[in-house]
Amino acid sequence: MGIMDSIKAAVGIGGAKIRIRIDNEENIRQGGHLCGQVILQGGKVEQKLTNLTLRIQLDKSYDSTAINAEKGHSAANEIIHALIVAESQMIRPGEEYAFDFQMDISENAPISTDTVCWQIKAIADIPAAMDSVSTVIFKVKPSAAQMAFDQAMLKLGYASQDLDNDLDTGSLYAEYEPIQTHNSIFSMLNCDFQNRDGDLHVEFTLIPEEDRLISLMESLMEEDENFPDLVLPCSSIFPDHDQNYPDLEYILGRIQEIFNRLK
Repeated sequence: MGIMDSIKAAVGIGGAKIRIRIDNEENIRQGGHLCGQVILQGGKVEQKLTNLTLRIQLDKSYDSTAINAEKGHSAANEIIHALIVAESQMIRPGEEYAFDFQMDISENAPISTDTVCWQIKAIADIPAAMDSVSTVIFKVKPSAAQMAFDQAMLKLGYASQDLDNDLDTGSLYAEYEPIQTHNSIFSMLNCDFQNRDGDLHVEFTLIPEEDRLISLMESLMEEDENFPDLVLPCSSIFPDHDQNYPDLEYILGRIQEIFNRLK
């Protein structure tokens, strides 16, 4: 090992490098997991790894509106998970080391949007050398249960618009508009979603067509009821325990029950 090589490694030239490979990049969902490998590549000199750390970071930004400013909202970064995948290891010149990882994504994690960004960062702590760092941005999608709900609503003639995060409550919300307005009962439906132990909880806000608004409100007041909520058990949505094959007929039936009550 030459003195010059050691000096260069100390400032990050010719030293160990790391990269991250995500195995399930297209299928990272709420309630799922992120898995892959951290690959450590030895440089031109032998080095000793103190530890190799993985961090999942959530970056949130807020629009600079008067309302947000009043609430004190601003850009925020949060470390969600930190995991040591290797420690106290010699790194030999030119050799490659691979470390598997799997990290859970919480069932109500914010989904990726223009204002919500997820990233995973690997940091190799090597004494007397510049730390080697690798960062990969990944996307978190809605839960499989919420996606199945979307499919059922589409079959009922309502298309999802503007699915987004409610960062204050930890839920998702979406607007559903009728595909054919002349056949629809409602001009718009707003839904809030939360996953609880795998079950999907849906809170409806139904906006009827104008000519039905008064009669519908009178009906609900007589029954002393609010607009109904819906709970879809995971075991009923996915009876075969395969999230690629939801029971859409079950979901359709449950949604139709609510629609029938409000006709």
